[in-house]
Amino acid sequence: MEVLSINQATYLLIYSSSHFLLKKLPQSYMKVLNLILAGLFTVFAIVQYNDPDPWLWIAIYLFMAVISGMAAFGNYQKTVIAFGLGFCLVYLVLLLPDFVDWLTSGAESIVGSMKAEKPHIELTREFLGLVICLTTLFFHWRKSNQIIQQ
Repeated sequence: MEVLSINQATYLLIYSSSHFLLKKLPQSYMKVLNLILAGLFTVFAIVQYNDPDPWLWIAIYLFMAVISGMAAFGNYQKTVIAFGLGFCLVYLVLLLPDFVDWLTSGAESIVGSMKAEKPHIELTREFLGLVICLTTLFFHWRKSNQIIQQ
């Protein structure tokens, strides 16, 4: 039995979840889902004020809120989504060593305290935040391709 790498497992998770959502949900549910995503990303942006690099994460999460809000009304800007995918992928690769460091050091809790006492804890949180953004952007990319094919 072959063991999946982290990248393969992440791709499989993103692909399968977006494939399920794209095939199973009616358009009215997609609108509601995208509005919920827009709201969640707005809340994520609001709570970044105490982050060590708040403006970066406020911008990232507001970008995601706008993309999801536009998607709720059927407006998929592929160029903007592609920019977001590229940005998230590059930033994810930059944070990957810290994420691996967290995994190999025992994967201690990253939510026990909001003050990260070890650098890899904050960077792991950022890595996982990017995974959420990347999953959402991939979902929007697939949906935009589905709309173009129809």
